[in-house]
Amino acid sequence: MTHRRVHYSGVRPASRRKQAGLPAGKTFSSWREADSSIPLPAQQALAGLEWVHRSENLALSGPSGTGKTHFVEALAHKAIDEGLRVAWHTLESLEQAVSSAAVDGSIARTIGRITRCDVIVVDDIGMLPSGQAAGEAFYRLCMSVAAWS
Repeated sequence: MTHRRVHYSGVRPASRRKQAGLPAGKTFSSWREADSSIPLPAQQALAGLEWVHRSENLALSGPSGTGKTHFVEALAHKAIDEGLRVAWHTLESLEQAVSSAAVDGSIARTIGRITRCDVIVVDDIGMLPSGQAAGEAFYRLCMSVAAWS
């Protein structure tokens, strides 16, 4: 990961944010720790990003409108500021990327591009009904990450 960070740190944060595909520009400056159901010590520990450097996973679940996306996007912005590569997808956009890649036979290349990132976010899993193609796209991504670890 250090090699990638050194190589990637030459790219301006604005370019890295655009490449990451972050949705709305929500950062920790607009995050209200007290309003979250995530315990404050956990928020602070996650914001330190040590879990990323240890190649650990993070899964957040809960009712709609509780700030999960805001918190994870703030983590993604912080990761970019620290020179890490981030890929942001909704389950729907991941499905579209893999389906498009299937047309020209570049699924492995598409998944590879995503898994080369230090932080991979797949948001809105379970928000909308999803079909077999979405499940396959998510499965391919998870299997690739597991093989890469």
